[in-house]
Amino acid sequence: NTLFSFIPEKDRVVIIEETPELYIKQKHQVRLIANENNSMDNLVADSLRMRPDRIIVGEVRTPNELKALVNTMLAGQGKSSFATFHAQNSEEALIRMTSLGINQIDLNAFDLIIVQRRWTDINNNKTIRKIIEISCVKKTYSGKPEIEKIFEFDKKKGKLIRNKKAGKGLEKRISYSYGFDENDFDKKLKEIMVEI
Repeated sequence: NTLFSFIPEKDRVVIIEETPELYIKQKHQVRLIANENNSMDNLVADSLRMRPDRIIVGEVRTPNELKALVNTMLAGQGKSSFATFHAQNSEEALIRMTSLGINQIDLNAFDLIIVQRRWTDINNNKTIRKIIEISCVKKTYSGKPEIEKIFEFDKKKGKLIRNKKAGKGLEKRISYSYGFDENDFDKKLKEIMVEI
């Protein structure tokens, strides 16, 4: 929900979920709910006909759902796609996608992988959810894509620490996708970090 607050209001957004959990501010949104008559992978494929600027898939679990999402991304429809996928870290996410039948070259369709972790704070007896890693998928055309960690959570400091050497060139793609000037990247990044 935090990430979606940065999508321009004029963008047409298609949200595909089994259980409605996402709440976005955009007025131009279409919600599709998967059920036994309309599978997630069919809805993802059908979303292309709606000419969305952004596609959000609540949770990708099966090979068919993942293939539909990747095919949508490779079709070049819209400015970006978002999905939830279960893995322990960025590297594992790519490995799991490959094991679900995605070709390694097609993993180049992904730009960012954001890893969120949940744990229990014994001292306060409460559940904590934190983003612990933000990585870019480094494009390669001769082999498998590589992960480059841009941010990692430092538990002692209690915050994400940026690796300034990582993610070169990503600023341009993100700026273009979200419709702001590349020179404003650091300013926008600070706004996002406050939200996270």
